[in-house]
Amino acid sequence: MFGGFASFVYRNRRRVLLVGLLGIAVGGVFGLGVAKRLSPYGDTDPSTQSVQATHRATRRRRDARSTPASSRS
Repeated sequence: MFGGFASFVYRNRRRVLLVGLLGIAVGGVFGLGVAKRLSPYGDTDPSTQSVQATHRATRRRRDARSTPASSRS
């Protein structure tokens, strides 16, 4: 079964490559704006660990910037 498929691909390797590259290009064109549509629109669940970690990191960075360097230990 796979032997026939492999023979076909080998005989038509340039065409197979061209069809593959065209498929990737077409998929890229149709998929350009997908990331914008799949974003959570700024809605985050405050009970998730990732959101809590982001808030903690933001607070630590803000606190580190507001503390003078001479008083840090």
